[in-house]
Amino acid sequence: MNRQRLSISYDALDGVERLFREEKEPWSDCLSRHLPALDLVRAYDFSWLARDVSGGITVGLVLLSQSLAHAQLSGVHPIRGAYACILAPLAYALLGTSHEGSVGTGGLVALIAGEQLAASYSDEETRSQHVATLSLLVGGLLLAMAALQVSFLVRFLSRPALSGFVSGSALLIVKAMLGPMLSNEGASAVDVLTRAAPPHYPTMCVALAACAWLVAAKPLSALAGDDGRCATVCAALARFKELVALTATSLLVVVWADGVQLVGYIPDGLPAVSLEIPSRARVINMLPGAALVAVVVFVSSFASAKKCALQRGYHVVAARELWALGAANVASAAVGGVPVQIGLSRSALSLSLGVKTVIGSNVVVACVVAAVVGGPAADLVERVPRCALSSVITVSALKLVDADAVAELWERRKLGAGKDLLVWFVAFAVTTACGALKGVAVAVAVSLLLVLHTVATPNLTVLRKPANDADAAWRSSPSLISLPAEGARDALVVRVEGPLWYANAERFHERIEELELAYARRGEAPQAVVLCAQSVSFLDATAISVLDEMVASWRKRNVCFYVASAYGQPKALLEAALGLGDCGRGIDDCLS
Repeated sequence: MNRQRLSISYDALDGVERLFREEKEPWSDCLSRHLPALDLVRAYDFSWLARDVSGGITVGLVLLSQSLAHAQLSGVHPIRGAYACILAPLAYALLGTSHEGSVGTGGLVALIAGEQLAASYSDEETRSQHVATLSLLVGGLLLAMAALQVSFLVRFLSRPALSGFVSGSALLIVKAMLGPMLSNEGASAVDVLTRAAPPHYPTMCVALAACAWLVAAKPLSALAGDDGRCATVCAALARFKELVALTATSLLVVVWADGVQLVGYIPDGLPAVSLEIPSRARVINMLPGAALVAVVVFVSSFASAKKCALQRGYHVVAARELWALGAANVASAAVGGVPVQIGLSRSALSLSLGVKTVIGSNVVVACVVAAVVGGPAADLVERVPRCALSSVITVSALKLVDADAVAELWERRKLGAGKDLLVWFVAFAVTTACGALKGVAVAVAVSLLLVLHTVATPNLTVLRKPANDADAAWRSSPSLISLPAEGARDALVVRVEGPLWYANAERFHERIEELELAYARRGEAPQAVVLCAQSVSFLDATAISVLDEMVASWRKRNVCFYVASAYGQPKALLEAALGLGDCGRGIDDCLS
């Protein structure tokens, strides 16, 4: 009963329902709508606590290892990633609507943040000092989007464009991480491969060992089966594969590999909480990059939260997620952390572990990270090799390449997915060649152009009817021209699906003229044109004006024009403006 109540409470958060409430909303319901954690406190079933705690500890240890690696990808000191995972999950737990969504660092956000910081600051120490400003701006932009209720704007990024952008970014992540895996002098992979910088073989061996374990962990666990102590141990090692890789490589560096770069000094205790107000010049410098990071944070986080919600059968509210993610990034900035998001892999792990609420997916996770960073275990973090962190990111990034999406679009290219396939390749190519900022800009631009093209092109279908069956229904023709064996060959019958308005009215006129010319070329110029308007939902003044011009042209050529099956606003407007008589008749009634 409590579980049902908890799921339903999130459904009630949707602001649309308030429009249908006649009575005054109680203050407690209003407060719960803005603070979902209050619903959680009232409905929490303590039988969930064991799974929340055990699952949260597991996710927390995984997040700790990932956060160190993601911070290195951002070009800042690795501890800045762990700092980001202390207060941010708590802020999300207070405001967020996803039960399993685990807030922390992410590879894609880390890549884009690293690009923006590297463009302004050359050394790691300076970037580490200013990363809090980027997180603060990202959080502020997300909060502004929530206040202005503009979450719908980010949805102009189509799925193919987003998939191509993410896949291209994955290759950029791998490229960025290959340098630390090949050299201990901060050289890039290109410099090492072109012999402009010397390789460091102990670093390469440690990185290779880490990659081999990360790739082989799950297959080895599957080979061990499901029963027995060996299977249990293998499953545990595979679940904590990142943590095992970092621990094992740390020991390897101590025993054998000399000269490998380590995480290095970490300040004692937890970070101080302070929110620095950046200068105007710094804000102007970072704002474009922060806007890009904010969009990626929301799009990727909402997709992860929605996927978990669909599997568990509850509702995630986009507006509330904006508030929660904005607060989480501001909280990260308060302790000098990197920008944060909801991680898809960690959320899926929470789901598989049976985590029930944000207590497990975020509160316990934050406690685990804080205990490690602020306790004696911080000394162990200092000895983690940086090349192993790069290996963790590299193996994770390769999973972001969405080859399945390309295969599906290729299979459906003849069914209307050809444009989507082109969008995917454009987003992928530009991201890979020009970087994440230009890649996402082009992806959004291509998506918008696709929307404009779709809006400006009316969905026009030629209807046909067999010549020997007067009672048959009118059906869409396989081609735009009716076949010779069809009846009513002296009439052109077309159906428009969707609104007919200023964006597509002129193109509708052109398409009808093209059809008339095609009929005339085969010696069958139509004597009547019938517009089946049963799927026309809206007409505006421009469409009426264009239709009026078309009717005048047809009258001069003694071609009759009828409108069939219209209803609602289009029917009333056509009858009043064009004087066509009853526009609700069927096609056969018009032609008779």
